[in-house]
Amino acid sequence: MASRTSIDAVYTIANIPRPIDQTNGRILAATVHSLSNSKKRKRSQVAVSIDGEGVNIYSVKTRRTLSSYPVPPHTYFVTPPCSLQQEASQDRPACRFTYSATKTSSTDSKTHILCLEEQVHQADPANPKRIEKSLSASSSVVWIDTLPAYNIAQSQSANHDVLVLQEEGLLTSFSERLEEELWTSDLGLTSSLAEDLTSAGKKGFHIRHAELVDLDTAKQGLLRGREDVLASLSAPGVVPELHTQSELLVVITKDAEVSRVHIFGLRSRTSSRSTGQRAQPQHLLTWELPAIASIASSDVTTSYSLNAGSGTLYQLINGTIVSYDLSGISPRIANSLNTEQNVQSIVPLSSALLLASSIQNYTIYDTKYGSIQATAPISELHPTENSSKKRRISGSQTRPPSAHLIGYFAKSGIAAVLLGQNLIAVQVGGRSSNYKRRKFAEPLLIDSIGKAVGSSLEPQRYSKFDLPAVLGKCLKDNATHPKQYHKLSEDTLASLDELLAKGDLRSFERIFAAEVKIKTNLDNLSNKRMKHIAKHGEPDLEWIFPADKKLPLFREKALYALSRVFSWTPATAGISTSDEAHKRVPTISVKFLPPNLFQWLTITGQLTAELIQQALQASSPTEIPVARGDVVLALANFDPSLAHLHTLLTYYPRLEIEEVVNAIKLIILSLDDATLPQPEPVISMTDGDFSNGYAPINTLANGDRQITNGDVPMTNGDGPESADEDPEDTLADAAMEDVEDELDRAIDTLEKPIRGDSLRQAITKLDSFAPNIITSTLRQQLSHHEIVFFIHILRIELADGGWTTRYLDDGPDDNEDVDEFWDRAIGVIAKALSCAVDALGMAGWLLSSAADPMDAVDKLLDSLRAEISATLEGVHEATFLTGVLSEFIRYQTKRVNAGYKPYAVVPNAGRRNANKSGRVWRHESGEDKVLPIGLKVVPKSLEETVKIGSKAQRKITKREEGIKRSKMVGIYSFEQIRF
Repeated sequence: MASRTSIDAVYTIANIPRPIDQTNGRILAATVHSLSNSKKRKRSQVAVSIDGEGVNIYSVKTRRTLSSYPVPPHTYFVTPPCSLQQEASQDRPACRFTYSATKTSSTDSKTHILCLEEQVHQADPANPKRIEKSLSASSSVVWIDTLPAYNIAQSQSANHDVLVLQEEGLLTSFSERLEEELWTSDLGLTSSLAEDLTSAGKKGFHIRHAELVDLDTAKQGLLRGREDVLASLSAPGVVPELHTQSELLVVITKDAEVSRVHIFGLRSRTSSRSTGQRAQPQHLLTWELPAIASIASSDVTTSYSLNAGSGTLYQLINGTIVSYDLSGISPRIANSLNTEQNVQSIVPLSSALLLASSIQNYTIYDTKYGSIQATAPISELHPTENSSKKRRISGSQTRPPSAHLIGYFAKSGIAAVLLGQNLIAVQVGGRSSNYKRRKFAEPLLIDSIGKAVGSSLEPQRYSKFDLPAVLGKCLKDNATHPKQYHKLSEDTLASLDELLAKGDLRSFERIFAAEVKIKTNLDNLSNKRMKHIAKHGEPDLEWIFPADKKLPLFREKALYALSRVFSWTPATAGISTSDEAHKRVPTISVKFLPPNLFQWLTITGQLTAELIQQALQASSPTEIPVARGDVVLALANFDPSLAHLHTLLTYYPRLEIEEVVNAIKLIILSLDDATLPQPEPVISMTDGDFSNGYAPINTLANGDRQITNGDVPMTNGDGPESADEDPEDTLADAAMEDVEDELDRAIDTLEKPIRGDSLRQAITKLDSFAPNIITSTLRQQLSHHEIVFFIHILRIELADGGWTTRYLDDGPDDNEDVDEFWDRAIGVIAKALSCAVDALGMAGWLLSSAADPMDAVDKLLDSLRAEISATLEGVHEATFLTGVLSEFIRYQTKRVNAGYKPYAVVPNAGRRNANKSGRVWRHESGEDKVLPIGLKVVPKSLEETVKIGSKAQRKITKREEGIKRSKMVGIYSFEQIRF
């Protein structure tokens, strides 16, 4: 299975001007949001601030500049710009507000808040409006964002507020045009009062990261299950609508000893002023982040990235990516990746995928299994970056530009990157297209094999695994067939119900066969046949199913049959397994099952859970659904020998994935033995029919092990003695009769390898589904031990099928009774084995190893690797032999076409060199056994005849034949050329 995550394309969005001050000037960038109906959403736009130049707004999709706001040359930007596009409403046009913190020089301690207001679709000379506000405190500004003001009264006043956070924890709120300072709060003091910290804790309140999180998003991950925290937001006297329209401010602080995560609740200001309250921050939580002793964190720049939807906080420090899980009661270290390269910035793609940028590469990391999913070099993608001469300082030494990730846009699958003076877009592939906002699929273990962090992974594009969808044919309705009757007549229904009440299944099947237009072996009997039946009795009734055409459905009659065959299961029925987690009781059960009727329902494809539920609800309405997989469980309850299950797997045209996996589960349960060691390739699986599949696992049913084919309790009739027991000779006779009956049943079952052939059919049908569907269904339906047992069965199949042996080694071909193998078996086994390994996963291996010594991972993975390597070597060897033998066949075809006689056929001298006809092919005497160069064949007609004129020919003479032979050159000849 190939990796689905990739870096598809990297291209330039725009070239950014250089700062005026090329020594201290900086370029900062951030994503743009939109505000509509009091909801903030991320737009596919980027706001970039250039010191001394201005602020530019770029579109990631269209790759053009949307707006440009110039600033004086002495302006220095302190924080990345915060741009918000307010959508148009009935009372106001669409406006774009851009905020940033500025200074007049690089050493100035006075900070100003700059507001740029622009009407989006209006060309006005006064557009945009510039508003500036000075801050009273001298502390540096670290973060600016906007807080929606949920307009309950639908007035024309402001729709958002501006939040300014300074390094020492002072949070100030302004109106949208900076006209009014709404409130000011000291977050350090609020946190220390809530947590009862000392004054030293207040002095160590230095902010390193801040982020505004929506409350609905936080409920999915960051505050999942924390009802106590959510309840504290519902303060008395607040409008009920504001309880659910709150925002969370996540602040990360760091001092010399420890890092902390603080969560504050911000109630948005309502435009109606109905409550008269101000949205002061409310302290909710404070966590200490556990430190990693192996990472030195002093005097090192640390960056953070929060994925609130999954509750994961990523910390980048000294090239190491540490993942903290914040979704529990207290933070814990989920994993740590030592990237071994100079990673400069990170951005989350999903709950387990992370995009990182360094000086050399863009890399996608899988934090779940610690692997590299995709990588692309920066130097090869941007060869013109170092050769740019725009505003280059003469004589200065240029260094490689640093790539800073701005953000990821999930709708378009693009990550924006600031690389030097270029704004770059990285197109990330491998997302699902089933949702409006496409997301990444959960990474699998198979996608991480050989891609561990720290291994040498060359930049390359992996081939995508593309499996075509398997679509079933549409079922025809009764109206599509003119000869079908929609329903059974009342007399026929009464007759059929009466026969069922009497238990006369033979007559029931005979009448039903006439209704569905199926011939039987008792129709149109001859006189001789009638006399034989009168003398010896009637044979078993058999329906004759035509093989050359599709049977009509007769849907209404099939629903009647299903309503009589199945019934709702009492709560105490069902199959019990040894795994309590996977024990499930089917909702339906089988009352009786005529063999011919069951085969007709199977061939026509009407034995589905949906039709059974429809048939049962017509007679006894209920809201209990018939789950997929219940049909297989019901058949196994009715027939423990699994003969009906074998018929279903053999003849049913379109089984659902749940039915197939449940069939495999039942077969595994019947084959499993608690004392069975790890399977060894000594069990023969090469006996059976290969027309529709590969070799069945007959020896799993008939071998020397304790795995028997059939639930055959070999009892001897011994039981507890009672006071009123029969004489000893009567008991001995009864016991012998019981033993003989059991032996007959066992021999009959073992002569029919039902379980091995059923498992072969189930694995073959499993191959028609997509790998991700197979993996998820195996993980849901099978326990860990059952998946491991299934892997052992596939290993045995791989070995006994001859795929792990060489061509010249002794194997199953030495058996005279062995039929020809199925060539597609290797693909079916490989796909099932890959899905089984993915379904188990890393946690499954560890859990299984601790639960059962048979499922230990230490030897199984080594054996799997050796067997897969041997299989690949065998496939390569078979491919080479195919090429060699094809050359012989091509040469023989050319010889026959040229007029030569085929090689002589002589009787066989020994069994070992015999083919199916008992003969071997030999070369003619005196003929060279080495193929000529180019497979060149001289036509035989040119050696025996010569042309006379244009058309006439004559036979050559002996003299002419001798001259031609003297001039002929051998097929392989060498001539020495002298100079």
